[in-house]
Amino acid sequence: MNDKTLFMLCRESFDYVEGNLIWKVIKSRVRIGQIAGSISGRGYVNIKLNQKAYLAHRLVYLWHHGYLPAVLDHINGDPRDNRIENLRAATPSQNQHNRSLNRNNTSGYKGVCWNKGSMKWQAKVKKNNVYKHLGFFDDILDAAKVVADYRIKMHGEFAKHQ
Repeated sequence: MNDKTLFMLCRESFDYVEGNLIWKVIKSRVRIGQIAGSISGRGYVNIKLNQKAYLAHRLVYLWHHGYLPAVLDHINGDPRDNRIENLRAATPSQNQHNRSLNRNNTSGYKGVCWNKGSMKWQAKVKKNNVYKHLGFFDDILDAAKVVADYRIKMHGEFAKHQ
């Protein structure tokens, strides 16, 4: 289904209220006024429309803008927060810049790890699949600041520090 057809179906089927799509037509097991969708195992809201599953944030964006970009980014990183002001078009690379702290991170800061060889905190940032070494630091906060400053310079509005 092309964007224009899906856009018209979306507008016919839903109203938008504070990040939620609300059914405005009767479907099997759906009532008018009911919030559309269910939470997936990954935390995203899925909506079934015409026998096809869609991610709710994509339908919300389409409902407002009339087209679907290849990648959408949740600005605050919360996959359940589908308010239009929390959604923005992104490239795959930009979407990766906005990732949260990895679960295996031990420093508490993105791009900062303990280097056993130097016995210092190492600062590094990954861009285009290549790590850029930013230095070794005695103080973890100094390393975190250097990484944050570099990340803002390189990733702009998509920079996320935690």
